[in-house]
Amino acid sequence: MKRLAIALAIGSLMACGDSPAAPTPPANIAGTYNASVTASSTFSANLPSGLRVFNYSAEVTQTGATAQVLFNPHGGNPVTVAATVSGQTITFPSVSFNGNIPGSGAISVVATTGKANVAADGQIAGTLSGTYQAEGTSCNAADHQVQMK
Repeated sequence: MKRLAIALAIGSLMACGDSPAAPTPPANIAGTYNASVTASSTFSANLPSGLRVFNYSAEVTQTGATAQVLFNPHGGNPVTVAATVSGQTITFPSVSFNGNIPGSGAISVVATTGKANVAADGQIAGTLSGTYQAEGTSCNAADHQVQMK
């Protein structure tokens, strides 16, 4: 009986020996990017081809899991947006900026949320949920595409 009690005690200690894995550190996303937002496919068919993709530059600074993304849209005012980085995932709680596509017209992007993933090569891709507005028409969708290369 005594041996059984000792065996059970050792077995339960061994079962508890596995500790949870340490959290994955945030990906380093600091740098300069060529970025774009592509209107949701449900909306882009209604737009002239020149207004479907909004290209801009982005400068990212980062301290730990907190990032600041400075969007520089062509023909618009620079806007800084806060982001959180957890492992390879970037979360944007709110994104709003506007600008002009030369020869095509004005664009406005207002997203209530956004989420993107960092690929092994450092490229960032994900979705924005909110409004993409171009030339008097707008689309509120959860699948506008964002890319930062």
